[in-house]
Amino acid sequence: MMSPAQSGPQRSELGQAPWTGTAKASPERATAAPLPAGGTERRLLLVAPTDYDSSVAKGVSSLLHDFDEQGYFAKVVMVFPYTSADRVVTLSDRLVIHEFGLGGAPAGDRPALLRKVVRKLAGPAHVMRVARAIAELAQAEKVTLIRATDPCLSGLVAMLAARRARKPFCVSIHADFDKRHELDPVNGAPRLFGSRRLATFVDGLVLRRADMILPIRDSLIAYAERRGAARERMQVIPHGADLSEFVKPAPPEALSALDLPAGRRIVSFIGRLSPENYIADVLAVGRRLARTRNDAVLVIAGGGGEQHAIEAVLAADAPLASTVRFVGFQPRGVVAALRQASSVALCPMGGFSLIEACAAGAPAVAYDAEWHRELVIDGETGYLVRERDVDGLAHAVEQLLDTPEAAKRMGTRARELAISRHSLATSVARKRQVYDMLIDKRGGV
Repeated sequence: MMSPAQSGPQRSELGQAPWTGTAKASPERATAAPLPAGGTERRLLLVAPTDYDSSVAKGVSSLLHDFDEQGYFAKVVMVFPYTSADRVVTLSDRLVIHEFGLGGAPAGDRPALLRKVVRKLAGPAHVMRVARAIAELAQAEKVTLIRATDPCLSGLVAMLAARRARKPFCVSIHADFDKRHELDPVNGAPRLFGSRRLATFVDGLVLRRADMILPIRDSLIAYAERRGAARERMQVIPHGADLSEFVKPAPPEALSALDLPAGRRIVSFIGRLSPENYIADVLAVGRRLARTRNDAVLVIAGGGGEQHAIEAVLAADAPLASTVRFVGFQPRGVVAALRQASSVALCPMGGFSLIEACAAGAPAVAYDAEWHRELVIDGETGYLVRERDVDGLAHAVEQLLDTPEAAKRMGTRARELAISRHSLATSVARKRQVYDMLIDKRGGV
């Protein structure tokens, strides 16, 4: 039913651009929001196309506890609709996960083509089964509202369930999937029952019928409008994160295990290794640095589908390997230390990765695409480059390396901007406000 790109945490609060290290529950805990009139508890039912085991493997399981918005919701019921088997995972009295296994999948010894065909045929029945189950959960748990973390894979079952249970329904948008599909036609965007066209249709259907639409940045408003959604039903909810680890000084020994060459300034790319993040362009910048200077090292950290290709390229290109270090997936503490040690953060396409880089005080070089202008102010917090202009990327990186004092000033300003816009406190306050608007509008409490 799902494309491979959607089998784990999406670019979303369950992990947007997926974390490259181990997440921690935020220490920033505000006092609980006052209850609505009558003292009725607010309860959220959240639907997301992931599974609990993936969140544990990727080090983001502790982030699941943050969906209560620091006490705004007395309980959060999470539903993961497309998993390997039905199960319930109780993490606390305030957080429980319901997973629904895809029905109709034949035994593992059946031919792969047969497994694929049966899975597609079982898909519609599975959607209806899960939608009914979510509606029953919503009634049993007395949830206040239902939220989906994307308009397609989770949005469809959440919308059907909300209508059946007569609950307010909102959907968040975390990526422009038209753009993602353009950059990576195979894995960049979700498919429904194997069809990208059907997924696009469902996107529009859900966005047009949702009580409220929650883009995570201003640039995604246009995406929803292309699907026919009404502007007056949109409220932007910025990504929020505990950025303290990227601000506090990292211990001196944090990078010792990476065995980086001494005396070289670090240019870092940290994120998911995929075509849509322009990993090929990152390697092209590395080739330019290898030809023109010996005072810098390009450190690539992260995991993803392009990992083996990167390793093969470096194994076959000795000059490139002398300048590029691929260190793979790293714990969050190492990621924070690497970002702080970077003279330049190379982020051709970034989500959380760009927020983290700026919070760590590194001037960023990014393509002038999607939402990047919100954090990368050209010449003030870093440099924006025309999309796909690899020479422009390399030139901007070299310019920052050649002007360290100016680069330091840009990094300081980048940190101020990232914290002011994307701190956990800012994000939680905004989401509480938006949830209040939705609850008041629909009479959910």
